[in-house]
Amino acid sequence: VNITTMAVNDTVTDQSARIAKLALIVKNQTEAIQNLTDVIQSQTTRILAVNTTLKSVNNSIIGLNQSIQGLTNLSDKLTGAINNQIGVITQVNSTTCLLYTSPSPRDLSTTRMPSSA
Repeated sequence: VNITTMAVNDTVTDQSARIAKLALIVKNQTEAIQNLTDVIQSQTTRILAVNTTLKSVNNSIIGLNQSIQGLTNLSDKLTGAINNQIGVITQVNSTTCLLYTSPSPRDLSTTRMPSSA
């Protein structure tokens, strides 16, 4: 009976040691899982912040595109107005004759009136 009791005690002691080792492994794994969960939560927060920033950048790009479109429209209008003015100037130039009536320096070398006058 004593040998059987000793064998049972040894088996119980071995099993208790194994259970203690498994409990330590489970505890370590639980801590590792908690650390990973913390990392995932931190990364999720960063991803959400980046997503918010990207939305803001996208909105800025949309605004810039609208400004560019507005400037393009204004440029087209200005180009049209300039072309109209060039047409008017061209038309005026083709129908206008400028007459120069002032004496040129060349004219000063000759006298217009007789010297006896």
